[in-house]
Amino acid sequence: MLPLMALGECMQTYGSTYCDAGEVNEINASGIVNVNKTNVLGMTDIKGSLNAKNATFKSLFVYGNAYLKDVKIYDETKVYGFLEAMNSDIQNMEISADKMILDHTSIHQILVKPSQSGLRLIVLRNGATVSGNVCFEGGRGQVRLESGSSINGQVINGDVIEIN
Repeated sequence: MLPLMALGECMQTYGSTYCDAGEVNEINASGIVNVNKTNVLGMTDIKGSLNAKNATFKSLFVYGNAYLKDVKIYDETKVYGFLEAMNSDIQNMEISADKMILDHTSIHQILVKPSQSGLRLIVLRNGATVSGNVCFEGGRGQVRLESGSSINGQVINGDVIEIN
């Protein structure tokens, strides 16, 4: 299930995958995936939940919830579930979720696809920035700006609420 893993930095046990310090070509895993101090050179495809700390990804696809801390994603990111990112740097994001939290995180642009409940909320806090647009597709959404956070582009099909 884990193709092309270099030097054993990733290990799979009982439905969980653990990747520790080092470099891997790609990750393709199901279940709970924990990534710590890992540089993923190619595609990461996860069907389950992701917990990543101090990691870099070329591209990231998560079909489940994702929790990112001190993470850099160089290419595209798609998350079909809740996302919380802290102290991270993300390029282009496509998400289908009711809620997304970006805490002290920079992101280029966000495309929000329809979600199960219909209400979609993006929370930017502690100086989080979106340098491009936030686009809500298939219905309206809401962006909440907290603690000096900002959007340099436009919010398309959504409302912005500023909270100090």
